[in-house]
Formats: sequence, C-alpha cells, structure tokens
Amino acid sequence: MTVTGSCHLLEAAGARVLVDCGAFQGSRALFALNREPMAFEPVTIDAVLLTHAHLDHSGRLPVLQRAGFRGRIFARPATIELAEHLLLDAAKIQHEDAERDRRHGKTPDQPLFDEQDVHKTLAQMEPFEYGEAFDVAGLTVTAQPAGHIPGSASFLVEAGGRRLVFSGDVGNARKEVLPDPTPCPEADLVVMEGTYGDRDHRPYAETIEELAGMLRTAEDRGGKILVPSFALERTHEVLYTLAHLERDHDIAPLPVYVDSPLAAKVDEVYDRYPEELSDELRLLRSTGKDPFQPKHLRYTRSVEDSKAITASDAPAIVIAGSGMLSGGRILHHLMSGLGDPP
Repeated sequence: MTVTGSCHLLEAAGARVLVDCGAFQGSRALFALNREPMAFEPVTIDAVLLTHAHLDHSGRLPVLQRAGFRGRIFARPATIELAEHLLLDAAKIQHEDAERDRRHGKTPDQPLFDEQDVHKTLAQMEPFEYGEAFDVAGLTVTAQPAGHIPGSASFLVEAGGRRLVFSGDVGNARKEVLPDPTPCPEADLVVMEGTYGDRDHRPYAETIEELAGMLRTAEDRGGKILVPSFALERTHEVLYTLAHLERDHDIAPLPVYVDSPLAAKVDEVYDRYPEELSDELRLLRSTGKDPFQPKHLRYTRSVEDSKAITASDAPAIVIAGSGMLSGGRILHHLMSGLGDPP
C-alpha cells in the first residue's frame, strides 16, 4: 500500500473523468510503477479534475498527454502555476539523472516526459473558481477549498441525482498559513484521503513551542540549523513560523537561507495568489508586512551561493530540499555538518 500515485477514474452518465494523475514516489520499486501502462486507455478519458499540484497527484499528467489524452484538465489558477514549476523541475531532474548515468557508463532510464510534454499538458489546463458549479463532460462539478496547499480543492460531482465527493488531500484545521478546509457537503458517497486517519495530531501550538525550544538550544551552541523541507508548502510554513517567533521575541533573528531555486519560484506564486491564504495572513499583508519574511532572509539560486553557505561557519538557519532527505542540496549541507556533534 502507498499514498503516492493518486489517480481515480470516475465513470458516470457516459463520461470518463480522472481525478488526479499522480506519480509514484519513494522507493525505486514504487518509481518503476510510473512506467507501467495505465489501467485505462488515455484516449478515452474526457477530462481530468486536478485536486492540487503536488507531484503524487499531478506528476503523470504529461505521461497521460503523451499517451493520447486530449481533454481539459480543470485546476485552480494557483494550481496551474505551481504545477508548471513542479513538472518542469521534474522533467529537468529526469534529464539530469539520465545524463549523469551516461557519464558513469550506465544505461540511463528513459525520461517519462520532457519539457515539451509539460508545455503541451499546461496548454490543456483550464481554471475554475471555488463555489461555482461548472460542466465537465456533462457532469456538474463544484469545488471547495481543501486547505492543503494553495489551490488545493475538493470536488462535489453531481450526475443523475447522485452526489459524489472527492476530498483530495485535506489540510489540518487551525493552521496559520492556509484557510481551514471547507466542511464536506452532503453526498451519497465520499472518497476521502486518509493518510493520517489512524492517529491524532497533537495541538499545533505544542509543535511550534517544541520548534522554538530547539532553535533556542541550537542558537546557544552556535553553528548552523539545517531544516530539510519541501519547496512547496512546508518551506513557507517554516518561514512564517520563524518570522512569527522573531516578532514575538521567542527566538533571536539569525540569517535564514532558503537554498532552493524551486522554493524561490513557489514564493512568487504565494505573492500572486493572496486569496489562497488564511484571513490572518491576508490581514498581516494589508499592514505592509510580509508574513514569510524573517528579518535576515535570503533565497539562493546558484550552485555557487549554495557552496558558500556550506563553506561558512557562521550561525544560520538553512532550509533546503528535499524534505525526505532523498536528494537535493540539503544532503551537501548535512555532509558538511556531520562532524558537528549534537
């Protein structure tokens, strides 16, 4: 069982509609599933409803397009822009991995898709608004905020007097950055995300207090604080929390480096779509304050900038991908800091 590779086929009233078409992520065995033929003929799919931009929900859309899908992909405007950044980054990584294998005399895996496939896929995307019903291949669809990442949506699908809800990934209530997920509407059937359905999360405030304590301890010791983080969503949650803790004098301002070119692009999306943020953050922005701006924040884009951070012994907070420590610039920072005892 895996939580990646989300893809559901809905057949109703003569329509064939996908909800998401995500990539399998994690182990090499899971990633190999992305090369398996899909369980349906892509040319027979009328449309796709995209709940959000994370690759485990959007990552095989270019594969679907390449295999003959020519319908519309319905997504929020923020989702379309985020998907562009994530899919182009995925295409770039596949190309770089193949080139590295060739340099080392290995037979490279053929990339699942390239940048041209991504641009063709993006051309099929069509935006929608929350709360406004729209037609999808004869089905009536209404989307509502899911509170997971900017642009995330749950879908109510109506056909033949029946009501079906696809939750997508649902965000936690009472988090600071995004609005709470809208309660599920009345439905005959709900297909619901349940990754953490078997456990209770502790209060969010307790998590923030634990983080503040760890930061204070690390500051007293000196040196760097390394934060593995996903470019989309998690980085901005960390930045917001750091800025909030600085304003409340819970931690002293330190240099904060976001060592991720992709996170820098995601930051621009957050700026362009303030309507996707919580009421509290929109209010803060109205006062002229950037909620994601610790006092000494810097985004790094070049490899040279990243190497300079690694080489420096000055105290700093370094936020870098990948969030699962499976690759990315965080590994170089960790390797450099392994000799620093806890």
